[in-house]
Amino acid sequence: MLIFQITNEIVIVDKERLIFDIVPLLLMEVLGGVFFGLLFGFLALFFLKRISSNGVLVVTIMIIFCYTIYMLMEFTNIKVSGIISLVTYGIFMGAFGKAHIVGEASVAMESFWTYAVFIAETSIFLIAGVLVGVNVFKD
Repeated sequence: MLIFQITNEIVIVDKERLIFDIVPLLLMEVLGGVFFGLLFGFLALFFLKRISSNGVLVVTIMIIFCYTIYMLMEFTNIKVSGIISLVTYGIFMGAFGKAHIVGEASVAMESFWTYAVFIAETSIFLIAGVLVGVNVFKD
């Protein structure tokens, strides 16, 4: 997606760009994504320290932060990579956030993410199976 956006900007917006003009765009997208991922990670950690025992609130905060990071980075004028921000946030929370999620909240987080992964994998394989079946029987 990142390469597509940069290529799109070069081809459609400004056809005169050289390879040396691409590097600052790429660095801004990547380093900006890392910066905002860490920024939101510290902010989420601030909230998690205060509500670490309530499982529902911990899951809600994690979901809100995930969607907020992606939507703000991709669909506003910030112009940094939402995927890189989200990956950085996930790595940060995996490294530092787990220590603040204890007891019932830890069980709730594990259950929620296990179910979310199950739904995502099932949906992907179901959609892929339907598309392959349609294309096979179309001919």
